[in-house]
Amino acid sequence: MKAFPSAVDALVNYRAQGGVVVLITNAPLPSRPVVEMLDQFGVPRAAWDAIVSSGDATRALLAPYRDRVIHHVGPPTDDDELYEGLGLIRGDVADAEVVVVTDLDHDDEVPEVYAPRVSKWLERDLPMICANPDKVVEHGDQLIYCGGALADYYAERGGMVQMAGKPFAPIYDEALRLAEVAAGRKLDEIPHYGRG
Repeated sequence: MKAFPSAVDALVNYRAQGGVVVLITNAPLPSRPVVEMLDQFGVPRAAWDAIVSSGDATRALLAPYRDRVIHHVGPPTDDDELYEGLGLIRGDVADAEVVVVTDLDHDDEVPEVYAPRVSKWLERDLPMICANPDKVVEHGDQLIYCGGALADYYAERGGMVQMAGKPFAPIYDEALRLAEVAAGRKLDEIPHYGRG
């Protein structure tokens, strides 16, 4: 993959004229690996001031659970960076205080296969934090369900869900904070579309 040169030029020029650029992504991992990915794509660091990922917003939502048990849903090793340094204990649903969804466990799954697990979460009245609100992604000519689809299914069954990424408030609140840090001043609040 390569960056689109016209998009990169627009961002660099905007910043050169005094604009502030905060990139937002629904990647359910901290922004540090996203920076490395952008470097590989050829996006110069002059194109942006800060990056906020849904992983960053998730980490903020997880902070109150330090030294407590969370129940993880998603590929078992892909999301280790999300939890790094937070002092969380990954464990069984019977001991957990929150369900954290980064994705479905396998690409060929649909949210309904989680019905037995969802029933257990609901029995325990567990809140859910969804680290990636995307519902589907295209992979070639296939649509693959993502964590957002499972979060919607949980909410439809009566579960309480906090969405960390776009288009929900936590990621935009963090983006505004980072933009103010980059600008060195308060900025007019930007409109939040799809606040939830």
